[in-house]
Amino acid sequence: MRILMVVNDFPALSETFVLDQITGLIDRGFDVDILASKAREESTVHPDVDVYGLLDRVRYVDDRVKPAGSRLVRWSRTLFKLIRRGQLGLLVEVVKAGLDRALKRPLLVGARQLVAYARTLETLPTPDLVLCHFGPTGELMVRLRKAFNARWPVATFFHGYDLSVLLDQKGFGIYNQLLQDGDFFFPVSSFLHERLVTMGAAANRTAVQRMGVRPQTAWPQTKRDLARVGNEFSFVSVGRLVEKKGLEFAIRAIAHCRQMNPEIKMNLCIVGDGPLLEKFRDIIVDLKLEEIVLLYGSGPREEVRARLLAANAFVLPSVTTETGDIEGIPVAISEAMAMGLPVISTYHSGIPEIIEHGVNGLLVPERNVHALADAMCRIARDRSLAYRLGQAGREKVERDLNLDRWNDVLTERIRVLAGSLKAAE
Repeated sequence: MRILMVVNDFPALSETFVLDQITGLIDRGFDVDILASKAREESTVHPDVDVYGLLDRVRYVDDRVKPAGSRLVRWSRTLFKLIRRGQLGLLVEVVKAGLDRALKRPLLVGARQLVAYARTLETLPTPDLVLCHFGPTGELMVRLRKAFNARWPVATFFHGYDLSVLLDQKGFGIYNQLLQDGDFFFPVSSFLHERLVTMGAAANRTAVQRMGVRPQTAWPQTKRDLARVGNEFSFVSVGRLVEKKGLEFAIRAIAHCRQMNPEIKMNLCIVGDGPLLEKFRDIIVDLKLEEIVLLYGSGPREEVRARLLAANAFVLPSVTTETGDIEGIPVAISEAMAMGLPVISTYHSGIPEIIEHGVNGLLVPERNVHALADAMCRIARDRSLAYRLGQAGREKVERDLNLDRWNDVLTERIRVLAGSLKAAE
């Protein structure tokens, strides 16, 4: 079976869940092509990109430089070209998108985007099924399927941003066509599942698809040595340096810990890159935390795992941003749990679905520096609690968040979806 995976950027180091899904499908015998808008400019590329030869599978959108002439002249040429080629379905979708923009209606897919993706799609083998990451990509592929009068089913993964800030910006009706014409919807959490169904997604065409991780089978210690870094307790955090990760609160919380409990020695290692890097550096200097909070930048998966292995606990205090953006369930939390690390996070989006407070981690309210500091001090002070939470988190991953299991679930869902649609023809 040939699968077309449609994503925004590829490869993207922060979206290992996409990479794990692609390689998992290849391992299970699927032929996978990748359609992406562009390559993300990053200094590090995940090793699996080379191991699986994924750059040979990816096709980037042919978004050529606009021809000379006024906008009216350019679009007149484009429309006449579509008529000459007999692509009347695409012509209709392009005109509709143009009218929506002219009438200032909320839209996810523009006319130029439709033309560019259609041009690139024509160069790819016909897929048996299309998998889209994030709602706008699903909307795009549903419209292109209609434009080409094609039969391939479209399944869409929703991750958080597409069901939060986009809804606030453009209204809850932006996915009406996708929810009507899309074949299946895969929210990554029950929280997002409920939101999708409330918006009109058919319950029998919607199912939670977790972004799983692999438990570390070759665990080098029977019990994590929680005191091996001298007498300091080491926290680690992994994620893009963006607002919704809440890392500013982790920095301020460790400063509060040092002020209120100077006898507890601790440090914080932040692994990741992003637009807030300079802001975080300034905060660290202002709070005189240069020796306590270290910013390591992004790195390949093995380097990230080494940072996790060198730490005593993981902290990621996710928040709802000022624009309404939310997480789905951060994969970094699951990866830390898989390594046996106790996790501190927040009551945010789908995070409480995998972390039960006091059982396999600690949860605090969003943006509450004092509560976060209390949790960090508690876990640093009580090493046996840290160990119990870490072991329970690892067991949770093995039981409910195992990547191979979720890739098996996706494989079965793909086969059932493709089979049922074929039978209906």
